[in-house]
Amino acid sequence: MITCDVLVVGGGPAGSSLAWGLRKSGLDVVIMDKQVFPRNKTCAGWITPTVIETLQLDLAHYARQHTLQPVRGFRIGQIGGNVIDLNYGARPVSYGIRRCEFDHYLLQRSNTRLLTGEPFRNIQRKDNHWIINDKIQASLIVGAGGHFCPVARHLGARLGRVETAVAAKEIEFRLDTAQMAACTVDPELPELYFCPDLKGYAFAFNRQEQRDSVLRNMIVADCEVGGVFILVASPTIQNLTIVNNPVGINCEENTNPDIKNCIFWDNWDGDVVGLDVAADYSVLSSEDESTEGTGNIYPQNPLFVDPLNGDYHLRSQYGRYWPEHGVW
Repeated sequence: MITCDVLVVGGGPAGSSLAWGLRKSGLDVVIMDKQVFPRNKTCAGWITPTVIETLQLDLAHYARQHTLQPVRGFRIGQIGGNVIDLNYGARPVSYGIRRCEFDHYLLQRSNTRLLTGEPFRNIQRKDNHWIINDKIQASLIVGAGGHFCPVARHLGARLGRVETAVAAKEIEFRLDTAQMAACTVDPELPELYFCPDLKGYAFAFNRQEQRDSVLRNMIVADCEVGGVFILVASPTIQNLTIVNNPVGINCEENTNPDIKNCIFWDNWDGDVVGLDVAADYSVLSSEDESTEGTGNIYPQNPLFVDPLNGDYHLRSQYGRYWPEHGVW
């Protein structure tokens, strides 16, 4: 049995920083995470001076072996319209980092015992201690697993029922020599462009994405044009609830998506639109489309919690199965 004062579930910046502070206070701390670090993470690639001060980061030491790009302003504009340069002067207002490097650095700095590659499976209370995964005993357990924290789920929190999650599609890649020469973006002045009305599709695949580009476990509802747009791409789409859109998934030329285990409902111009494209093992609101894939059903009311008021979560005790954590 592994014993500790505090078990922190989640090895991201919040978990590792908390563990670092607790360790400096003299507590015996273990960090557990399902991933093995360093791991790919393209979310939130900027840190502010406040973060640096709060975490007491030594920028000179960090920059010796890690990406640290000072940001002194932004170029902001509307697609096809005018742009504005906002320059805040000599002092950086932010720093660009790579999460795969930053998270690993903080994890190593925490100087705690690490239990990586270990998903959170179960928890029980015994003799004034918490027992996790039948092999870790802790006086205190802290859930630092992000929006869908497994600790909160196991303790009964119904995550995703009331709060609104903001999702973005991001990509991170290294420029080759030719791309570097052709790039005109000032690294200290990142460029942000917005579409005129922020309306359209919730998600778009149009960069030759393949099966390893995955969209799953989300509700896509009430879009102006459609739920998902696919062009010259073959992504994996699983466990989506796509409801109340003009089109559920719009597949244009040269697309071959793998669409499985989705719920389509009230997409009035079609659930899956495109030649030779169909969903499998899904609930569809169109009887004609239900016969095009494998294992589809129609018409089965998904029993949403409150569809009239926009709550399209499933009206069941456990919701959907979460394969990464082995829970419902």
